[in-house]
Amino acid sequence: PSDVAPSDVAPSDVAPSAEQRVVLYNGTNADDLKDPTRLGILAAAHHRVESPACHLDKTRVRRLAFAAGLPNWNLAAAPCLRSRLAPGVHATPSQLEAVEAAEAAVRVALDVGPTENMRVRVMSRAGDAALATLELDASRVEEVAVGGDAFDVVSAELGKRGMWLSDVRAFESGSVAKRLVFPDDDDSDAAGDDDDTAGDDGGGKVAWSSLFLRFAPVVVASSSSAPGPLERWDAEHCEIAMAGGDPFVVSFGTTWCGPCHVLEPELETLAKFTWEFDDSIAVAKLDAEASPAEEALAGRLGVDAYPTTIWMVGGREAHRVEGALPAAALVQLTASLVMDGEVAEVARATRPEMFAPVPLEP
Repeated sequence: PSDVAPSDVAPSDVAPSAEQRVVLYNGTNADDLKDPTRLGILAAAHHRVESPACHLDKTRVRRLAFAAGLPNWNLAAAPCLRSRLAPGVHATPSQLEAVEAAEAAVRVALDVGPTENMRVRVMSRAGDAALATLELDASRVEEVAVGGDAFDVVSAELGKRGMWLSDVRAFESGSVAKRLVFPDDDDSDAAGDDDDTAGDDGGGKVAWSSLFLRFAPVVVASSSSAPGPLERWDAEHCEIAMAGGDPFVVSFGTTWCGPCHVLEPELETLAKFTWEFDDSIAVAKLDAEASPAEEALAGRLGVDAYPTTIWMVGGREAHRVEGALPAAALVQLTASLVMDGEVAEVARATRPEMFAPVPLEP
């Protein structure tokens, strides 16, 4: 109202002037930035959220909080609920509510204190049943060993919420993004390296921290880029490939999609595999939001979740998978769907580790 004095107006009710800009801050620290797939960090980067504590590790943050007299300085980390779901498991209100209720019950059953880490993670889902793991501080894992009384108690609590407890493991921040690394996969550019950089993205290695802190746009290489095992396609390149009829594998994703980043090194491994045994099979990534043309192509193909990987033969879809899969699963699907039978047998004999039994759906 016009008769209200400026001092009586709440700050949230005052629109910024042309000379002002709104700045949002979060508590992201240096340890958080080691995992480039954290969905919150990806969203924060997209919306230009600033991270003043980004150069401090968690230990330093806790020490400063203690020095400031904050009562919560040593409380356990509270990761977002989405991290309770493995890549490929859809996040729904009912799914997240079930996980939250399960964790509350486990905290009571095991007397987990506020300074102790604990997490229930859904690894896969089939209908009304979910396969779950329990993560605890390493010092407490042994007391919930499989077959013991504590394990049975926790299993019963999870069972009430439609979950089957398959494993108890040590809590590890960022473990949702960890992937399988095969012994033969010793390429220095593989994402399994311990450094904090992403793979080659059209111009040398890019530090993930620089992506988040400087908010540098992710550069998606066009079809005219120098060829490599994993190709970057635009809509036109994909349309040409479909019209040509040759077999190929294309994965639709976005720059903000965490599971898409988890999947990329697995696609790299698949691309190297097909390059070795049948280089007529292209493996490509496509940014579904790069331009209206890519958005339209994704719409025509019915892609409404990311990542979605499609196997094409003769210009027709042979199979698709929504979510991230390990390289071994991608290899086995490719061998059975688009690879010549004799070539697939040679590949199986030459690289048996890639044909070890793994789930072929997320």
